[in-house]
Amino acid sequence: MPDVSQFPLFRGIGDGVLGLLNLNPEWSDQAANMTIPALAIALAGLLNTIRSLGTSIAIWPYGLAVVAWIVVFAVGGIVGYAQEATENIQQDVQNSADETVEKAKEDAQNSVEEQIQQGADDAKQNATDQLENAVPGGNG
Repeated sequence: MPDVSQFPLFRGIGDGVLGLLNLNPEWSDQAANMTIPALAIALAGLLNTIRSLGTSIAIWPYGLAVVAWIVVFAVGGIVGYAQEATENIQQDVQNSADETVEKAKEDAQNSVEEQIQQGADDAKQNATDQLENAVPGGNG
């Protein structure tokens, strides 16, 4: 059986099943590879169901093709939605991290400016006090 874990369609089906069953996402490769046998079993069941209904042999392949295309488009849509949602989440996380870093930089800069201003004010006050003490009669 080929390794299909890197194909988006099979990866999406496998990840969807893992999410649906609340299983460990680390099993994503194995779940993607299990989609081929699972789809084969489902297809065999569908074929047997169609055959058991007693439909004409000339009609059921067309119905099967329609069902298969519906499934493929549905899975493609789900995979596309999942990729878009993942990109949106990544962008939101990046924006949040950028905002946090920017806010931390601003807070640090404001804190340093306040400390410098406080130090300058303290130095000015100390110089004024020393000057008043050094000059005779400076206290009044």
